[in-house]
Amino acid sequence: MVYMARGDNDGALEKINRSLALDPKFYSTYLILGNFYASQSKLDEAAQAYQKAVELNPEDAEAYSILGYLYFEQGNITEALEYNLKAVELNPGLARAHSTLGLIYYRLGRIEEAVQENLKVLQSYPNDFISHRNLALLYQQMGQLKDSLNHAQAALALASGSDKDALQSFVNQLQAQLTVTAAPQ
Repeated sequence: MVYMARGDNDGALEKINRSLALDPKFYSTYLILGNFYASQSKLDEAAQAYQKAVELNPEDAEAYSILGYLYFEQGNITEALEYNLKAVELNPGLARAHSTLGLIYYRLGRIEEAVQENLKVLQSYPNDFISHRNLALLYQQMGQLKDSLNHAQAALALASGSDKDALQSFVNQLQAQLTVTAAPQ
């Protein structure tokens, strides 16, 4: 929104509220309101706005996914899981929801399910840096070092800045581990 881009938060909120006064059932305005509050780190208010968007348009997978991620950020794993599962029920190819499900499953200790969710993201976005990085870490945790190295190298090719340095170090560590395990005893 133009007002937000200019740093005029009061003006942005005024326009959003004016839009809601004109049409209180226009769910997209609630998504904008949620984005506004999220950008202000007012997560409870953002959740209320996204919840209203979901109520007004219960077929919008994106709205469920956004709300689910917000709940994840707030530490409400049960709600985060519920909303992201609903999002992929409505749109099985929604990468955002699969990415968040990967985080949720990891937090719950369900590593293999976390791997599957990250792989689903890569089906739609084969160059997704975050999914490759997450898979590298997940596969390492599972002891699947070759798979870990493959995804770490893919992430490294996509990385920039400090991520690149950290991933190069991780790739070197994995290569050293693989050399040790492959060496004859």
